[in-house]
Amino acid sequence: MSSDIPPTARAVVHVSYHQLLIKAADEETYTEPPMGDSARLVVARKDAATIWADVHTGPVQVSVQIWDHPPERQSSGWDKVAEIELVTSTGLMRVMGFMDFPPDELPVLTPRGPGSYGVRVHTRRPNSARATGGTPSAMEEFLIVTWPVSADEGFSSAETQHGEASLSDQIRAWSSANTDPFGDRGRL
Repeated sequence: MSSDIPPTARAVVHVSYHQLLIKAADEETYTEPPMGDSARLVVARKDAATIWADVHTGPVQVSVQIWDHPPERQSSGWDKVAEIELVTSTGLMRVMGFMDFPPDELPVLTPRGPGSYGVRVHTRRPNSARATGGTPSAMEEFLIVTWPVSADEGFSSAETQHGEASLSDQIRAWSSANTDPFGDRGRL
């Protein structure tokens, strides 16, 4: 694994009903986002993920890093860190606020197109003490890191509560059966 950190894109995103979404940004695709809850930082199903924010309604700072391999887990300085596997049939997954458009400053999280991706979400509450010695923020902060996951390498989540491991196996099986790099199978 390389320690070269890819560029980080940043934007302020408006959160409503505690929800920050990862979903396809095209107008032709609509997938109901999974319901989040305060017990889990992030939940996913095919073509959508919901990240739970502490703030009910308002701006949050979102940073995004796109890796080509699983990066080392860094939890120092963050209040919560969670990982999920996200399967996309469109390859157009973007971060956006609930009932909002994706900010132009943030890239597509799934640059290799349809398939499986690891997603690691970090969150830091406003004005939380930072082990890194940084200045406290007035906004809740998120760092979203993604990387492609091949069907044969599998995905190992650091957070496996509520049956996530079995869901990942089901999603991986669907992805293997429905993703064809030479055709449109798996596309909506």
